[in-house]
Amino acid sequence: MTVVRTDEDRGLALCADAEGARHAVETALVEPLAAGRVVLVHAGVAIASLAGEVAP
Repeated sequence: MTVVRTDEDRGLALCADAEGARHAVETALVEPLAAGRVVLVHAGVAIASLAGEVAP
């Protein structure tokens, strides 16, 4: 998923999947994140930030 925007105070990010659908994702395991970053998500939790991966 691609990070659209983050809410660091709450440890959440709004992310978009490959089809463009948006999802709230918990980010505590992979902070800090920035918009455009690609993350691996399982059950609503970002479990990895893909190094060097930024959405086009």
